[in-house]
Amino acid sequence: MHALQIRPRAPWTLVGEGLAVNPVTAARRWHRMENAGLAWVTAYPRLTNSRIVVTGIVEVDAEPGAAEDVARTLAADPAVANVKPTSPPCSSREPR
Repeated sequence: MHALQIRPRAPWTLVGEGLAVNPVTAARRWHRMENAGLAWVTAYPRLTNSRIVVTGIVEVDAEPGAAEDVARTLAADPAVANVKPTSPPCSSREPR
């Protein structure tokens, strides 16, 4: 995962070389992490005038059972470009 954080568009041949594994193995490991929800790719549009655009990443913690409502509220705000939940809604988890 770190190799793709450094160079997100790196071909699997280069990633495999850096990890000393076959490129197919590198790709398979990525897909396994992606399918498990441990890794993902997010793209944002490039805006033409960077002087008037401010981008930030904000992490929001929600009370158990409220994550979906919080995400909907944030998504309804026109200033919010993207909402990316990183875990399933708390209501679908087993109690700890």
